[in-house]
Amino acid sequence: MTQSTKKDQKKLAKRGEWVKELAEQKKATWTALGFGLGLTVAGIVTFQLVRRRLLQQVDEEPAIQLPYDTGRQPSVTSTVP
Repeated sequence: MTQSTKKDQKKLAKRGEWVKELAEQKKATWTALGFGLGLTVAGIVTFQLVRRRLLQQVDEEPAIQLPYDTGRQPSVTSTVP
């Protein structure tokens, strides 16, 4: 009877180690999957926000186009004391 008990204990110990290894593998898989999914969602949200902001800028106010005069030199309005 002690032989079968020892064998059962060894089997349970091996099974316990196997379960721990499997849990570690699953943990690493879920971590990588969560990181990848989070990065993807963050990229999509950022793209949508930037796109929405750019569309608002286009609708709000047209750009002012200044005439370019080749004969004029650029003027400096500030003076250094």
